[in-house]
Amino acid sequence: QAYHSVISNASLPSGLACIYDMARGISVQAREGDLIEVESGAYRGQRGVVGKVTGTGAETRFRVILDQGRTTWVEDVSPQSLAAPIGSHSLPAAPEELAQGQGKAGGKGGGKGGQGKGPSFAQVEIDPAAATRQVHLTQVPPAADTLPSGATEEPSKGKGKKGPAQGKGAAGGKGGPAGKAPPKDLDVGAFVEVTSGDYAGSRGHVVKVICEKKDIRWRVKLEDDGPMTWVDGVMASPQEQAGHGDAASRPAAIEAHAKPKSRAEREAEHKANRAAHFSALRPADIHNVQWAKKRDIERCKGGSGGVTLVDLGDECVVLKWQGESVIAEVLAERVATAAGIRVARCRMLNCMDVEFEELVQAELACNPGVFQVLEYVPGHILMGVEAQLALASPQDTLFLELGQLCALDVALNNFDRVPLPIWQNDGNLGNVMVVGGGAGIVGIDQQVNHIEAGPPREVYLAKVHSLVQQVLPGGDVSDIVAKLREVLAVNCGAELSDAHAGIFIKGLQSGFKAIAEAWETKNLQEGLATAKQVCWDQVHLDDFLNFDMNSRNGEMLEMMAFVETVAETISKSLRSATAEDL
Repeated sequence: QAYHSVISNASLPSGLACIYDMARGISVQAREGDLIEVESGAYRGQRGVVGKVTGTGAETRFRVILDQGRTTWVEDVSPQSLAAPIGSHSLPAAPEELAQGQGKAGGKGGGKGGQGKGPSFAQVEIDPAAATRQVHLTQVPPAADTLPSGATEEPSKGKGKKGPAQGKGAAGGKGGPAGKAPPKDLDVGAFVEVTSGDYAGSRGHVVKVICEKKDIRWRVKLEDDGPMTWVDGVMASPQEQAGHGDAASRPAAIEAHAKPKSRAEREAEHKANRAAHFSALRPADIHNVQWAKKRDIERCKGGSGGVTLVDLGDECVVLKWQGESVIAEVLAERVATAAGIRVARCRMLNCMDVEFEELVQAELACNPGVFQVLEYVPGHILMGVEAQLALASPQDTLFLELGQLCALDVALNNFDRVPLPIWQNDGNLGNVMVVGGGAGIVGIDQQVNHIEAGPPREVYLAKVHSLVQQVLPGGDVSDIVAKLREVLAVNCGAELSDAHAGIFIKGLQSGFKAIAEAWETKNLQEGLATAKQVCWDQVHLDDFLNFDMNSRNGEMLEMMAFVETVAETISKSLRSATAEDL
């Protein structure tokens, strides 16, 4: 005699088998996911769920999550019958019996109950503390001698939504509003893998499903003593697919299935797949973003707060909430544009713009603030295995553009990238993006770090002059090359050849020349003025952020003056060389 069971708690597949066997009157030992009662020790008489089992025979021990939430190890437990004589709860219909309704049994809405043919369970006694482990038993009941204690057999006259037209089977409970039902292999009790969010790649059991209009959310109890969490995306796990079938066939099916990957392996594979997916997306036009096309997001951590990659289908854009460094970042991007040095382009967006409502509708923003809409740069950072592969046979343009980017950093005093002799830092190659399969470089996350007028600034300007002199023909570049070799070896495991070191130095030369020309033609000053206006138009939001440009205007003017002074120093240092040298 077969019957259907669905568990709405963090039970494991073995828990499903145990309940099946218990209902048939078969004696079983408690397994992971079972509802049990502690038989000995300080917690004797308390109930909970088995989270882990170790040892065999007399050495068996159980890790139990008690009803009060406490977790403890115990030696003696007994599986609990579904008919514990505490409280009384009518068993709701199985999910397929709810017809179009996805609401809980007894919810408002739905028509009168239909009369089904054949017997059904009228009532089963269940511990209220374990109410979240409701078990739905419908369709053909077991023989009378296998009925759980407390269950009675009577004709099915249920109240609620009408049953099937032919009147067969148990009557359904009252249904809630119609919604999109999850696939059977992703319903309550299924073993799944999380596909989105912070727990992507982790696996666990579905304990609850909420269907609202076209959206479905899953509450999942993660394996390996993981937390309970809500997620927006799951897929059926191979372990669950191997565990289908009745209690007798399940062990053979699981044994026949390939050894499952470890959690670390699954997470690494999932991250690699997502990275490959986002790498295939095209950069969206930052001035015409179709936020309503959002399909997925990927949050990337970073020293300045991180960013959010927004998947728009076949395109991608980057969104960044701006903090205290907003002015310094806006100025830096405008200086790079004036000098023609490649960095990720950006524009500002605040909560007063009409476009902000589109962010809210796309669930990309909920709090008022200032945002940067950044150009998406498909590629990888200049760190790790990917960087090592790119540097194994690099194109000359990679080192040429890296040198130009370093020249920009000198003008901004942006020391958080490639360590140069004018700074005492280890650098951060995570702010260098390798694009085109190693054909070029794009800078990200740069800002102005101004030094106030006075002796400290004069010291920095003297270092800048010395650095420019070093990269000119005849200069001593040994310190520069040594620093670059060290940072590439540490971050990429790569060696820098003398030829590529020479190309990097040429990149520094051309970058310094571009900055000098931008200052001499006033393009740099005009870019800084534009950045100043952007800050006043988009960042001045005192009512929302207590970020008053009136109090920050002096600091912004200091940043602008600092950059102009450094650019002027670079220009004068270059003019000391002959035209043939350049």
